[in-house]
Amino acid sequence: MKKTMALLLAIVMMTAMAIPASAEAQTITTSVPGVFGDTIVVETVADENGIYSVTVVENKETPGIGSVAIKQIPGMIIEAQSTEVDALSGATETSNAIKAAVAAALEEAGIDPAGFAACRAWGYSSSSSISS
Repeated sequence: MKKTMALLLAIVMMTAMAIPASAEAQTITTSVPGVFGDTIVVETVADENGIYSVTVVENKETPGIGSVAIKQIPGMIIEAQSTEVDALSGATETSNAIKAAVAAALEEAGIDPAGFAACRAWGYSSSSSISS
């Protein structure tokens, strides 16, 4: 038990040392095409250490379909710390548009979106469908 705790403590300490103290979150607003060509505007707050907020600030997606993805996908991205989350069944295009907007925001901020995909390797899994 002591060896396990020592190993866990060492891993936590190494991880903490790898995180730069100077990281400053940026707010990036991106626009992507929605289902019918209308624009979806997404505001992302992130830095190289994490994705802190994803908010759809403008959209004309279908109520009860695309609107469900607008409510659920941002939280899934934050929870997973990755844009590599499953699209919602029935709202695939809206889901993918939000994920693309966040990936574009990360790239615009100079952050590699693929770096956050490693979080899925730690057990995050999402399989969702539309429910109101």
